[in-house]
Amino acid sequence: MEPMAEETFRERFYRRERQSVPFAREFTRAALADWGVTEERADDVLLCVSELTTNALVHGVPPGRGFLLRALPYEDGVRVEVHDSGDGVPAVPRPDDETTGDADAEGGRGLLLVETLADKWGVGERDPGKVVGCELATARRAPAAMSSGGSESRTDVTQPQEERVTQLLKVQNFNVSSDGFGAGEGQSLERPFGHAEPGEMFSWCGATASWPNRTDPGGSRGLDDYLVRDFHHNIGAEIMGRNKFGPQRGPWQDLEWQGWWGDEPPFHTPVFVMTHHPRPSITLSDTTFHFVDADPATVLEQARAAAGGKDVRLGGGASVIREFLDADLVDTLHVAVSPVKLGSGTRLWESPDELRDRFHVDVVPSPGGTVTHHLFWRK
Repeated sequence: MEPMAEETFRERFYRRERQSVPFAREFTRAALADWGVTEERADDVLLCVSELTTNALVHGVPPGRGFLLRALPYEDGVRVEVHDSGDGVPAVPRPDDETTGDADAEGGRGLLLVETLADKWGVGERDPGKVVGCELATARRAPAAMSSGGSESRTDVTQPQEERVTQLLKVQNFNVSSDGFGAGEGQSLERPFGHAEPGEMFSWCGATASWPNRTDPGGSRGLDDYLVRDFHHNIGAEIMGRNKFGPQRGPWQDLEWQGWWGDEPPFHTPVFVMTHHPRPSITLSDTTFHFVDADPATVLEQARAAAGGKDVRLGGGASVIREFLDADLVDTLHVAVSPVKLGSGTRLWESPDELRDRFHVDVVPSPGGTVTHHLFWRK
């Protein structure tokens, strides 16, 4: 299947609650209607969504966490994915399976329905957890297209799905003040965020169980934790502005200084630093910084080539994100809005409503009450 040019996907995060299943169905139903999927085939897609999300809730999502539903349109069909952080690989019960009579068997009998309705389905890996997905053509195939066994071929459930629809450009876990500033004034080596206090703006991250710098057990779960854990998922490269690499301005005065990310930078991918003053690339552990003087579209093309088919993260700061937004290159944004007011600095927006003409948006309060998550995805 080939992805549709006008829209690549829609996705939404759901909590581990029974009501999430009908909400996921209605979310998908609206997407299918927008994409012009016939009512008959839409019913099949919605049944698959019900079974995949129910399976995730019953067998996949650990307590206190949730799952991500992603729907992707193609010229001739739709792909549905459910991402969860649980262990285990779901399997379709067979007549000779010892667990056939066990209602709690991993995967559940609902996958039999998915296997029957979908043209292809399978399980892929994510860290942590898995992705269970299926594909359905929007028009039913003629009997001649079936195999001699009377059923259409499907992906072996034990084989991860390697197919990628497109390489998304994603803004993840970007924090701004209540008045829209991503950093304050007076950035320096000692104060990377200027007069802003990162401990206040980023407190929601540090409180989660999955925060990488956590030294003690515990921490919050739920949506905040999911967003922190998802930061590295399927990311093959990052793009950042020069001020995220270091506070220097103008020509480089000291090439020995290698940024303020230390000997073990947290990116673990190629990083493309946008600057009007290129310098030789730097490799620190498993992160290589490339310094490029180019427009956003050219830099994105380079990052996608280096990402190995994975998505590209747009790391900031705010001025760089604005450049890519103005060039209409961003696919998804997650912006955490802090109650802190800065008054001045580097601004992402006057109001998040500025993006509503191009993006769908969900606004979800942090379970911890410290920030409000704004989740945008392209229309």
